[in-house]
Amino acid sequence: MPTSLATTTNPLGEVEGLVRFSKRPTYVGAEARTPWRMALLCVVLNQCRGKSASLDHLHLLNWSLRTSTTRGLLKIWLDGVRPMDSATTRLDPSLDTTIRLGIAEHLIDVRSNGRVALSDRGKAVADELENHPELFHVERDYLASLGPLSEAGLRRRLGPVPT
Repeated sequence: MPTSLATTTNPLGEVEGLVRFSKRPTYVGAEARTPWRMALLCVVLNQCRGKSASLDHLHLLNWSLRTSTTRGLLKIWLDGVRPMDSATTRLDPSLDTTIRLGIAEHLIDVRSNGRVALSDRGKAVADELENHPELFHVERDYLASLGPLSEAGLRRRLGPVPT
């Protein structure tokens, strides 16, 4: 890594010491990496009935995958425990961009009814990921633990999505 040195001076112009500047790599979490997010979208849609889901439920499912706390919270909601001060509608701020990129990469399609669905290419990616149990194992195990992910089932367990 390149390093540079600079000297500091006080108001009188006297040199007080050396300051070392070093470039260091910046950590970028997996959730901020576009290829990871598109692969995760394929994993999520692969777990949904008909390999498709509404945008509202995709937002909720992707949001729930962020941390162990959000995963636990959705499981509690699906079990029928919903505090009055807690809405079950959640948004994943980067999902819309991920969907647009997934469309551009021909991984997903948006149907005329607004549902987001895996394309043939997206199904192939999801199948390939299934062949590697070490990839997305936390996310896949969690989604499987939720039971069948159908639109009607989620609506029945969570209530209608506010418009």
